[in-house]
Amino acid sequence: MKILIGLLLGGLLSFGQITQTGSVDFPTDLNLENDPNQIRSSFLGQNPANGELYATNNTAIITIGPDGFARTIPLPSLDEWTVFQKSMNPTLNSTPPYPPTSMDVSPAGLIATSHTLGNPGVPISARGNFDGAVVLTDPADGSHRLLDSGTLFGADRCAFSTDGKTLFVNNSYGGTATYTVVVAIDTASGVVLNAWKFGGSTGAGLKATPNGKMMLVAAARGDYSVTFIETDGSSNSIDIGALSQFAGMFIAPDGTAYIEALNTDRAIETITVDTVAETVTGSTTATFHPYWGTIAGDSAFAYWGGGNYLGYADLGNLQKIQASGMTQTPDLIYGLAAFRKGDGSDRIATLRNGGVDLFSFRLPTTLNAIVNAASSKSGSFAPGSFITIYGENLTTITEMAGLRNSTSLAETSVALDGKPIRLYWAGPNQVNAAIPQNEPTGNHVLTLTAQNGTTLTRTVSIVPQSIAAFMWFPVPGFADPIMTNVFYGLVGNPAWGPSLVQVSPGDTVTFWATGGGVTDPPLDDAVVSQGGLYPLAAKPPVTVCGKPATVAYAGRASGFPSLDQVNFVVPDCPSGANDTTLGNQSYPQALWIR
Repeated sequence: MKILIGLLLGGLLSFGQITQTGSVDFPTDLNLENDPNQIRSSFLGQNPANGELYATNNTAIITIGPDGFARTIPLPSLDEWTVFQKSMNPTLNSTPPYPPTSMDVSPAGLIATSHTLGNPGVPISARGNFDGAVVLTDPADGSHRLLDSGTLFGADRCAFSTDGKTLFVNNSYGGTATYTVVVAIDTASGVVLNAWKFGGSTGAGLKATPNGKMMLVAAARGDYSVTFIETDGSSNSIDIGALSQFAGMFIAPDGTAYIEALNTDRAIETITVDTVAETVTGSTTATFHPYWGTIAGDSAFAYWGGGNYLGYADLGNLQKIQASGMTQTPDLIYGLAAFRKGDGSDRIATLRNGGVDLFSFRLPTTLNAIVNAASSKSGSFAPGSFITIYGENLTTITEMAGLRNSTSLAETSVALDGKPIRLYWAGPNQVNAAIPQNEPTGNHVLTLTAQNGTTLTRTVSIVPQSIAAFMWFPVPGFADPIMTNVFYGLVGNPAWGPSLVQVSPGDTVTFWATGGGVTDPPLDDAVVSQGGLYPLAAKPPVTVCGKPATVAYAGRASGFPSLDQVNFVVPDCPSGANDTTLGNQSYPQALWIR
């Protein structure tokens, strides 16, 4: 009996996911452009824990919540910087550092900003007079820690390791020699763990790859390379061509890196890198490119230059979508971030140099199909039958009713002609419900109300009977109707497993199905049926090997208001697999006879 219940629940709940497609509208949700002191750079980060977005100006970190509300976390004061600078280098003047040169956010939400500590009046080429420092900020309480990242030209980029325990800082030196140093700092203690020296006077990009390595993009007088740094300090570098200016780097969920840069012809070029094999897999020059990218939940976002486009993707398959209201030219975009709002159906992408725009859009909530939960066929349904509604972005949570009579699950509901109907399971892409036991035949309006308040309607046809057996999948590529003997043993090919049973002519076998129609006497929706007490008003015919079988009982199964059982006697048929029918549904080679 446990195997049977498991198969039935699996049949009710395990249907395929439907991928979101189609265009998305991007109305402008919030624009801070008119406040020039609010955002002075667009180094953006995102807190994976709560979805907060972080941007910086000269003196503060600006946090933007999913509701669009912004607050400010001041960076260290001048006095704090003075004490810190003097402890690092007594020759430095007591001046504020330069604005943040980059930002990254750890998996736990800790914010890292890199800074160059300026010393006005001293030539840039004088080694040791432009020191690099990192500020670690806890957005929960606004507290800071300052870390020395090395006494070189400055802290160009900072990036957390995938576990957040190590912070990597890229320091460039552009004096008579040209090289880049990457420093590894323990985020808990602030201790410098290691440092590695690489060629290239400009450490243009630094980012952790999904496999835990650190990816460094560095330039040396027009030539660019990508270096993959192992945790033990070993590295592997690959040449990515003669480029003149780095624009951005986006690593997709599958680990593919997209590096954006201007080539020596001043044309925008996209270099594609396999971060696992550590090889360049392609290079293209075209009109639209993902300048910057980010991950939000299971989705990826990228910005295309040349036409003010945002890209939305599931699992890295980018599709281009034009964003209305975007006015920045491609070379002014310096950051992109995205996150999911509280209701789960809205995401916000932000980008700006000199301000932050929030382009709020709602992933479409759609109703794609209504099918018989057993046959997966649409068209018409019988009173009392299980149905499955497929859609997209119906809810952000999942909930199962069990045997309780519920008309709302996962903050979604379904109604027929305005009357709520019983739900059994609800999730983002699927809702399982039941047609009322005594719904009149004819056309009716089904309305699904999603979690975000969207209402979707379809016309459904109610017919006297549309019975079909639930299926199970014993081997890949083959489905078989669920049939049991009188001891609830699952009937099937013995080669599929030792627990499967075969039957003989004269044995009683049960189809487990839905769509049998009304019962006689009628069954109320609030009543859980008892075995044998609610037979179907019309017995569906059953055949085996082309011969009619005697239907001993057809009615609601005990304990399942919308589950039907059809007990039939096996006619005289040959051993082996036999074709079987239930109502107008055919099941080839379904019944195994000894």
